[in-house]
Amino acid sequence: MPPKTPPAIAAAAIDVIAPVTEVTVLEDRAHVVRSGRVKLPVGASTVRVSGVAPVLSDKTAIATVTGARVGALRVVRQRVIASADQPASIAALIAQQRPLERERERGAEELRLTGVELEQLGQVLSNTIAEIGEDAAWAKDATQEWKSSLDRIADRERELRLRSVELEISLQDAERIIGDLQQRIDAASGVHASMSAIVVCDVHAEAAGEQEFRLAYIVPGACWRPYHSARLSEEAGKAQVEFSCDASVWQNTGEDWNAVALRCSTERASLGTAPPLLASDQLSLKRKEQAITVDVREQAVQTTGGEAGAPAAEVMGIDDGGETRLLSCQGPATIPSDGMSHRMPLFQFSAPVESTLTVIGELAPAAILRTGQANTASQPLLAGPVDLIRRGGLAGRSKILYVAPGARFDLGWGPDGDIRIHRSVHAQPEKGGMMSSWTSTLHHVDLNLSNLSSEARTVEVTERVPVSSLDQVVIEVDQTLTQPAAKADENGFVRWIVALPARGHARIALRYRMRKHPDVAGV
Repeated sequence: MPPKTPPAIAAAAIDVIAPVTEVTVLEDRAHVVRSGRVKLPVGASTVRVSGVAPVLSDKTAIATVTGARVGALRVVRQRVIASADQPASIAALIAQQRPLERERERGAEELRLTGVELEQLGQVLSNTIAEIGEDAAWAKDATQEWKSSLDRIADRERELRLRSVELEISLQDAERIIGDLQQRIDAASGVHASMSAIVVCDVHAEAAGEQEFRLAYIVPGACWRPYHSARLSEEAGKAQVEFSCDASVWQNTGEDWNAVALRCSTERASLGTAPPLLASDQLSLKRKEQAITVDVREQAVQTTGGEAGAPAAEVMGIDDGGETRLLSCQGPATIPSDGMSHRMPLFQFSAPVESTLTVIGELAPAAILRTGQANTASQPLLAGPVDLIRRGGLAGRSKILYVAPGARFDLGWGPDGDIRIHRSVHAQPEKGGMMSSWTSTLHHVDLNLSNLSSEARTVEVTERVPVSSLDQVVIEVDQTLTQPAAKADENGFVRWIVALPARGHARIALRYRMRKHPDVAGV
């Protein structure tokens, strides 16, 4: 179907130079504002703006002119014609492709005829075998003739099948070459052919003169996400972190945003437009089992700001804490229409930190440098990745959850190479008492810590003990066997502060006992 011819634009239309001046980027779209000045005569006239994004939503386009009334507004789209030398490169690819297509058609036809001949040969073989049966029934002895006929059929079948294999291989090679050429043709066509859009509006001015023109519209193909960077400074024994919050912006709308006032919003324009679908829920009775079946499950402990290494919420959008945020980028921003990520600074702050070496042997056999700091900025920190910069280089990448202004949050800066950890775990069943039917298991957790540096270190060690929610399962830390002695908190965490001397080592032994009733199964 040939493309529709765009409606003609009046010859007396006034061209307006209105570059993009303001952009508000949302999670999945952007609000673009163009502004400029136009000289209007008295009465009705037609104004047009060229170079707008061809993907703009027509119903969102709004034009205003100071001192004039804007009537009908429409968007005219048309395909950009490539230059004269560009079709020649495409024609050369097509010239290579056509002989291969003709050869592919001949090969496909020969393969079809070969298949037909194989079917006919199978029928001839069936008829020959039937005739041999009839001759044998009449006691006719023509063994040599029968053998000669069957050999001829077998030889011809062998030739046809070999030819079929050769043709199939040849067709596969031709398909691959033709496909590669077609991809190159499509790529060249996509580069040399593009769409352009013009916004045309009718304006009626009461008086002649130069007026302010403003055009606003919404475009898809644009989004932003928060991206942070943290720089740790440890000079003169005073540690502090310099935290920067950036906006990572992508856009492929067909128009470039050059030196614009960029703002990033967490507003969800389409949120709640469709109610959720309700499904039927069927209730049924089930006999209660006598035995209690339990299992071990992981339970996350919620804390404000997230712990070091805690996973961020797995959502496609932006976590803004339930309140719409509008953040302005510092200075003019330039975002070309290339679909690439461009980071724009939003705000920065500095804060003193409290650093500790943390060992969570269950997760990793290493001492992780963890810093705790507060968000001293007036804006919240949105959930997102964090580039960690330490000692003049990139130390790694972490991520944070939503952090309100004034709230504390943690960052993990990677392991300390001078601290070595070895952890071993095993369980030892215990004999029960003669008057008790409960079973008991003693769990052993041993950690050996070594300090290879010439400086003393202090390490915070955390281990985890399961927490039972049933009376039939009792879990207790054995205070007499645990060295150094420690207790578990309400969440089952056991913590020690260990002082490691220079070139020294330390050992931690955790013992906890799990007792369960005979009716309990599964642990």
